[in-house]
Amino acid sequence: ADAIGAVQPVVGTVAYGGLAIPRTQGWWSGIEYAPVTGKLYAAPFDASSVLIVDPVTNTTDTTALAGLGTAIYKWRGIAYAPATRKLYAAPTQANAVLVVDPTTNTTAALAVSGEGTDKWEGIALAPNTGKLYCTPHDAASVLVVDPRTNATDTAALDGLGTGGSKWHGFAFATVTGKLYAAPYNSDAVLVVDPVTNATDVTAMRGFPSQFRWIGIAYASGVGKLYASPFVAGAVLVIDPRTNATDRPGDADHAHVPV
Repeated sequence: ADAIGAVQPVVGTVAYGGLAIPRTQGWWSGIEYAPVTGKLYAAPFDASSVLIVDPVTNTTDTTALAGLGTAIYKWRGIAYAPATRKLYAAPTQANAVLVVDPTTNTTAALAVSGEGTDKWEGIALAPNTGKLYCTPHDAASVLVVDPRTNATDTAALDGLGTGGSKWHGFAFATVTGKLYAAPYNSDAVLVVDPVTNATDVTAMRGFPSQFRWIGIAYASGVGKLYASPFVAGAVLVIDPRTNATDRPGDADHAHVPV
């Protein structure tokens, strides 16, 4: 295990907690807390292992969950399922959902096929169905994972178009019981109703494309969602109750549902 430390740039690498990370690589993408162990787990994007962070001892571990291959762009985004007490990572260029059992430090794979190069990027749990939902980046459908049965489904929420680097990241809004995906290269927010298996790309649309927002989270205290700007000039704020959006500080930021 390695001590967590500040990011200290050096020639050719970035040192973080003793991890020598080449600047040209994106080793992990997405991190989630597992209540069963009290540790955090990062999904291996280019890395061959899951990164484990112990926030109590301030240590990291890249050996306990290793041997996941040297391919690049494998998984992006990871979420915890209370029903199984396991973590699930969304397959980007990998051909399977990565399943991590933090109690036993073992991994498994749930095979899945999808269209596009970078199929899914981001994953979130919908508590009202107990299932996990992977965000379609190039894939034409939302990937649905039932952790209780190990079943995967790409047919229930299909018809979203192949390619396009559409969305990145999912978040569940308790005020509506729906999931919302940040528009990365799409001009619309993707809304998913996990109970009725319905999608909506019309309620909030008209955003400029070209890699605008990447990642999204729900703030329960105010009942709104916030998407992180990638090249956008402001955070995207979504009120799921009214389908109104705002980009404070951005030019022409106010956006009323069309």
